[in-house]
Amino acid sequence: MLCDISPQSWKWKKRSACMVCGQLGPWSFRYLVTSDLLERLVTHQLHHYLATASLLPTVQSGFRPCYSTETAVLSVLSDILLAVDRGDFAALVLLDLSAAFDTVDHDILLQRLQTSFGIDGVALKWCQSYLTGRTQHVRRGTDRSATVQLICGFPQGSVLGPSCSLCILLI
Repeated sequence: MLCDISPQSWKWKKRSACMVCGQLGPWSFRYLVTSDLLERLVTHQLHHYLATASLLPTVQSGFRPCYSTETAVLSVLSDILLAVDRGDFAALVLLDLSAAFDTVDHDILLQRLQTSFGIDGVALKWCQSYLTGRTQHVRRGTDRSATVQLICGFPQGSVLGPSCSLCILLI
């Protein structure tokens, strides 16, 4: 990462449709968002760093490339069957973390990135810049709510949000 600032103009999702392969139909358009491209690059760098530094648990399936809910279910099922075969008691507790992205405290995330994952310098400054100065509002038809400052969570549709939330959940 060469720049420690996330451009303010990219903190709003600006979408423009483009036709793919000249096909027409309901799925022939893809949305190109410049900020999404940057978020994808940062997400890729973050995953690469966490993997090469062995900071991700081997059983972590969520928000990782080449892992899926299928690999998570197979791992849990295997553990349960092995426990039952040994005559052990097996219990499964499921937690719904669907609102986790909306409640991530920015200061705690930045502290966790620095102290637990060793991310500092330009990368940490970029993350701080990415998180601060964001606003949101709700639009329904022609009505629009008041704009509010985001003090926690990630923007809806964020590419980087799930990976940062994963950093909060780890360790």
